[in-house]
Amino acid sequence: MLALSDRIVADGKVPWCLGLESGDSTGWVGSDWIEDIMLRTAGAKVYDRWISHQIPFNDSRVKTAFEEFGKIARNDKYVVGGKVGVISTPFGDSPAPLFDRPPGCYLHRQANFIASFLPSRVKLGEDVGLYQCRRSLLLHSSNFSGFGTIYWWRWSIWAEPQMLLL
Repeated sequence: MLALSDRIVADGKVPWCLGLESGDSTGWVGSDWIEDIMLRTAGAKVYDRWISHQIPFNDSRVKTAFEEFGKIARNDKYVVGGKVGVISTPFGDSPAPLFDRPPGCYLHRQANFIASFLPSRVKLGEDVGLYQCRRSLLLHSSNFSGFGTIYWWRWSIWAEPQMLLL
């Protein structure tokens, strides 16, 4: 995903829509990212040990997951609004720039329920494609989390459709 993000930045665009704000529950979006990254970088056994408090937060594998997330979330070139936008954008509003003219971003990661937050004019399967990211494009591991995790690739509503097979 970093290589793809770099390509989008090289084209003068912002790759990611990302919002962590969620009122009293702020932070769960980042936690979901960290969990996915832990599964992909450290594997399911390590992840299970981590969530059962058998591995501390200062373990190098946990640190790696946070650092990988930070490569996207803390990179002002990668996210709409930069670091401040990440922490201040409500999670439900975060995919909206996918549908701006021109698009404000091209990628969004969230569980499948995010479809209920999309602008009403957006038609799934026509205006936007949903893909689970192929493991080789993420962090080279065979582990995937469940809970309907999807990655968004924006299909252009106003120009030639763009498709990336993830």
